[in-house]
Amino acid sequence: MSSKIQLEAKDRFKLLDVKKIQRDGLDLNFEIENSESGLELLTDELQKEYSEFFLDPLVLALIAKKAKVLNFNLDGSNSLQLDEARLDNTIVIVRIASKAKVELMLEACKGFWNTAFLIICEESSKLELVDFVDDVSQSVKFLYFKEAAVGNSKVFNLAKGYLNIKAFMCGRNAEHNLNLFLDVQAKRSYNFITNHFKVKDCRGEIYIDAVLNKRAYAKIIASINIDLKAANTESYLKKEIILLDDASKVDSVPKLEIKTNDVKAGHAVSITNFDKQKMFYLQSRGLQQSEALELLCNGLFRKVVDKIESEEHKNLIINFSEC
Repeated sequence: MSSKIQLEAKDRFKLLDVKKIQRDGLDLNFEIENSESGLELLTDELQKEYSEFFLDPLVLALIAKKAKVLNFNLDGSNSLQLDEARLDNTIVIVRIASKAKVELMLEACKGFWNTAFLIICEESSKLELVDFVDDVSQSVKFLYFKEAAVGNSKVFNLAKGYLNIKAFMCGRNAEHNLNLFLDVQAKRSYNFITNHFKVKDCRGEIYIDAVLNKRAYAKIIASINIDLKAANTESYLKKEIILLDDASKVDSVPKLEIKTNDVKAGHAVSITNFDKQKMFYLQSRGLQQSEALELLCNGLFRKVVDKIESEEHKNLIINFSEC
């Protein structure tokens, strides 16, 4: 028997522009077998308060196809690790209690396939999110920060596929800072990153470092959205992208949608080729070409790793990169 939310999702799913969604790298042509369901966890209250999440195309597809739903409530100082074995074709709800400090590690070396995360940070909570994906992945992560909640996200994406991260500052003095490292080698990678400010006195920055090689393609859309009621917002976006060969291509679009005055918002984008002069310099110091390129990638990678506060998660990321 289909539930009310499943029927509504099916109706909305039929209205989606599937061709446009496919151009953005999202494949919704999948089936879910032997579902454990749990759609009753997606209450009317949850849908109303976090409506953006429930309108996302992947989330609609998961609900319409009766995905599994998992729920985690974290209170106090916690370190939670979620691995990929449990999470394919799944909606994951993580609620972080008021004043809790949580280190959340998405331990997904092989990537999440059709997984949607709804992460809710209650008042004055603090979240460090660390995410490492390799191989093939297709996931969305929606984060909501209430009053005085702070989030710091470090994401390492080495996967082929689709990644959509949206953070919503919905309480005063909320903050979300994100560092994303992309290593795209002989594959296609679609990345959509957003900081959305809904109320005043909030902050947030986005830093993206990307390396493309071996006829790779990446779409990197990063956005800052500042609503009419979000005065006194401070936000910044920076992207540094390096193309290691002439056959690799990138579509890089910075988006700033600002609907009010009295804000500080800016962006900078750099797309460069690793030219012959730089390579000659490194080789003159005794490095082979492959060693020079590896040194470059490792430098950008470690720049993000060093920002991780949790020593346990920092060591896990280093171990994953060596696999």
